[in-house]
Amino acid sequence: MDAPESRVPRDWLSEYLADHDTPCPQCGYNLRGLRSSACPECNERLVLAVRPAEPRLAWFVFGLVGLAGGAGFNVIVLGWALWVISFQRYGPSLGEFWPVVIGAPMLAALSGLWVWQRRRIARWSASSRWWMAWGGWGLTILWAMLFFARVR
Repeated sequence: MDAPESRVPRDWLSEYLADHDTPCPQCGYNLRGLRSSACPECNERLVLAVRPAEPRLAWFVFGLVGLAGGAGFNVIVLGWALWVISFQRYGPSLGEFWPVVIGAPMLAALSGLWVWQRRRIARWSASSRWWMAWGGWGLTILWAMLFFARVR
């Protein structure tokens, strides 16, 4: 039969920090020798976690590049259109640029939402994550096609 002390949960965090110099992820304080589960400097609660050595973020980067690239394109074109309309005596009206007027804030907001919801999306199945990433690229390409069809 097992000894009674083997049923007592081990404090893996304290055991690890007993002989490792590890900075607090919040404030950078050296946690070596810590006996509690909170940083003594900033009082941040700490946990010892198991994570993949190399997280698989290709879907995240791929989707972010698609959305942020589309947002950047729309912001640049919108800035150019505003400059032309403001300082030139000729040129297109702002009404011709409705795809970038709508696309710039929409794609910027979707880029922010993609970053903000990364952890939630990471819990989805791999195929769902990739469909969402391709959807971001599709939306960017669709908006670029609308712009080029509208402006001559």
